[in-house]
Order: sequence, then C-alpha cells, then structure tokens
Amino acid sequence: MSDSAERSKSGFWGPAAGIFAGAVLMFFTVRWILAKKPEYNWISEGTVKTASYIFAVAGFAAVSFFILKVRGRLKAETLFIILYLLFGLSYMAVSPLSSVPDETEHMLRTYGITLGDFIPPVNDMGEGGSYVPENLIYMWDRSGTRLRYMSDNFTMKASEYQVFLTYSNTAFYSPLTYLPQAVGVLLTRLVCNRPYVIAYVGRLFELVASGILIYYAIKLMPFGKNILLILSLLPMNMYECASLSGDGMAYAVTLLIIAYCLWLRVEKEGRMSTRDIVFLYILLALVASCKIVYAPFVLMAFIIPAERFGSRKEYAAHITCAGIMIFLLAVVWPMGIGSRYLLEYTEGVSAGEQVKYVITHPASFLQVMIYTLIEEGEWLFKTYFAASLSYFSVGCNILVIFVSAAGLIYVCFTEKIIRCEDETGLKIWKRPSVILGLATFVSVIFTFLSLYIEWTPYRAGTVQGLQGRYFIPLTFQAVYLFKKKYDRISGSTDDKEGAGLIIALPAILMCMANLMVIITLFVNYV
Repeated sequence: MSDSAERSKSGFWGPAAGIFAGAVLMFFTVRWILAKKPEYNWISEGTVKTASYIFAVAGFAAVSFFILKVRGRLKAETLFIILYLLFGLSYMAVSPLSSVPDETEHMLRTYGITLGDFIPPVNDMGEGGSYVPENLIYMWDRSGTRLRYMSDNFTMKASEYQVFLTYSNTAFYSPLTYLPQAVGVLLTRLVCNRPYVIAYVGRLFELVASGILIYYAIKLMPFGKNILLILSLLPMNMYECASLSGDGMAYAVTLLIIAYCLWLRVEKEGRMSTRDIVFLYILLALVASCKIVYAPFVLMAFIIPAERFGSRKEYAAHITCAGIMIFLLAVVWPMGIGSRYLLEYTEGVSAGEQVKYVITHPASFLQVMIYTLIEEGEWLFKTYFAASLSYFSVGCNILVIFVSAAGLIYVCFTEKIIRCEDETGLKIWKRPSVILGLATFVSVIFTFLSLYIEWTPYRAGTVQGLQGRYFIPLTFQAVYLFKKKYDRISGSTDDKEGAGLIIALPAILMCMANLMVIITLFVNYV
C-alpha cells in the first residue's frame, strides 16, 4: 500500500471515530432530555422519541461529515451562513411565539411601527402601546405556550376590532432596532391577514437580516474570522436571532461596525468611495440606535485614517456630521423620547434617585459591579451558554455548557491574530486597540448601569436582571485585546484557508451544542 493510500486511510478513520463518539454522546443526551419530559400533549410519545433520536444523531453525523468534507475549501463566512440558516430555521420551528423572553412585546412594537407608531402613544397610565387587532397575540401564553397552539391557530385571521395593547418595555427602543422585523411584517400584512403567519415572517426577516450582517462581518474582518464564526453560532445567539427580539440585530451591527472600520484601516486602499461612506453612516446609525449599551462602538470610526476621506478637512466634516447624527440617535432619542416609557415596575426601583446615587458614589457602584460578578457568576455563565432558556423555565443539559465552551475556547486559543502593517511598514495597532478597549469598557459599564437604574431597587448591593447573553457581543473584543498578536510572516490559517483544520473541531462542537438545545426546546414545547 502506498504512503498516500495509508495517509488517506488514517485520515478517514480518525474523523470517523470522532463522529461516531459524538453520535453516541448525542444519543445518550437525547435519552436524558426525554426522561425529563415524560408526558406529551400533541403527538405520541413514540413519535417524539423517534424524531428526537433521528434529528439529533443523524443530524449530528451529517453536519459533522459536511464540515470535515469542506474544511479548507469553504471560506469562513460561507460555512457560517450555511450552518446559521440550518440551525436558525430549526430554532424557529421548535420555539413557539412568546417562548423567547419579551417576544410578545417585541411583536407589538414591530406591528406598531408598521402602523406608523414610530413614537408610540401612551394610555392614561403612561404606558406606551398601539391599537392592534384584538387577537394579534392570541394564545401567546409565555408560561404555557406549546407548538400545538401555533398549529391550531396558524390559519386564524386578524380581527377587525382594534384594542390598545401596551409594550412599554420595548417602546423605549428606536424603530431602527426593529427594521428587519418591521419590513417582514409590513410586506406580509399587504398579502396576508393571519397574525401567526405575520409573526413568523417577521422572525424570518430578523433571522436572515442578522445572518447577512454577520456574514459580512466575518468576510470583512482582517483577522480572527474563525473566532467570529464560532462566537456567532453560540446557541444563545442563535436562539435570539431566530426570534422577534432585536438582540440578534444588535449583535450583528456591533460586530460589523468593528469589522468594517478595521477593514477600512487595514485592507482598503486609497480614498473611500461614496458607497463606502454611505455604508459607514448607515452602520453608525444602526449601532447608535439598536441598543444604547453597545452605542460606544461608534467610536470605531476614529480608527479610520483621515486620508481615507480624501483630506483632513473632509475627515473633520464627516466626523462632525456623524457626531450630530449619533447624538440625536444615541442621546436625544433615549433621553428625550424613550425615557417617557420607562415605568418603575419593580418595587423599590427609583430611576431618578438611582442615577443621583451612581453619580455621587461612583466607587460604590464599582463595588456593586464586582459583587454582582462574584455572586451571579454562575448564573451569567449559564445564560451565556444557553443552559437556561425561555423565561428561565427551560433547562438544558449541562453538556451544552461544556461543549459550546470547549468549542469557543479552542478556537480562541488556536486562531492567530495577525499584526498588520501599513504601506510604510509602521505598526498600526495602538490606536485600534485603545479605541476598541475604551468602547468595550464603556459598553460593559453601560450594561451594568442600565439594569441598575431600570430594574434594581435603590442602592441595592447587586445588579438585578443581568444575563450572560448581554456580553456575547463583547466577546470578540476581549479576545482581540488580550490575545497575542503575530507578524504576518509567522503564518496564519484563518484568512487564506477559511474553514480549515483549525475550525473543524469547534464547528462540530457548536453543531452538537445547538442540536442539544434544539431537541430540548422541541421536547419541551411539543
């Protein structure tokens, strides 16, 4: 037997053994999931078990084989979009409407935008809302929702009778946060009058729009593409992207503004075109609007060299115009318009007094942040890796944490970040690192601060309502800041080889984690 034949044979049995071991692990994980939910109220127990085993075991084997087959031949962004759509559509199918936190309110806000309620009206109690069909969210019961209800009511038509339904917790957000969902809902309303169809199309538009933005973030990122790929496939991120929530959009635009500004600095040659500048303005507007806690990443525009704009005079003009736009979207909207919808639902909460306390006692607030990380560390870890879903009522097997964490950690340690040089050979890393570090630090502070003001009782010792998923959009930045940089001559597999050997293992692990979560949701909601 020739050496090449022996290498081919050994190269087959290793991956085959790994896929077989993973399939066996999936089989026993499904057994554990099924044992936790012995009663089924829609289809027979035998059908549920058969479908779960086939989807988990055969699905894992098929996707793993595909990843190994195409490694090194597909670019990172191409592999991402294939896996993203595969898992995203699966999450949509097994997650009933309202099972994702606050999805009812997200739907109402989206529907209101399509009616022209960009600034929602308020009722006598000061709650923001809109006049919508009375059965728009019929059977959207967050505590007892089932896939059966979705099936039974899918053909139901919207009522002609309008009622005022409130959504104050989402009325605060800018309409741009819900742009994809609103487009989907509006287009569907033109041809269909069925609330469930309208809602699912809204979900689909959010899923596709977020996927496209992440695709281009991976494509444009000068380095660390595989880290972005695996991070974006985390089960918790996939779960949010497949819903009517605006979190998927916030994640996507945050990463895209970072990737685009780095691309303009490192890869772009010469002056920016009109299209480049328009796209930059659009991204800045989306980042400033989607979620206030991630708005600091508009600072990434400062890493773009002045010569990309043509001259320092034009650079200053664009910075001024962009600054005014960002001020209106990130400051005037939330402080002047959005603040009218911030009602104090939790006992002991006083937003005004809490703001004064933080301003006058910054050291105490820093202590609150540290105590929160210490006391809620385990909870943050679980809600980062999707161990607790829905309204924290759906618990996943602990293997979901281990498998997804292993995939993310592996790619973060093995992926090389290249130290790029400009045309003169001068290192250009100091300014991007400083600005990215500043934006990330401020974003972390904003995340703690927003929940401390809005949800936490006055002068409480820890921040309430904090979840690990809020830090997913900040993970790549942390890796970038703390990971060792390499010279280009040291070699790197990420940009040239795409989805090569370095990505196969973490991609397969992320496939396993997502399948575990999807089966858990299916069994819980069937």
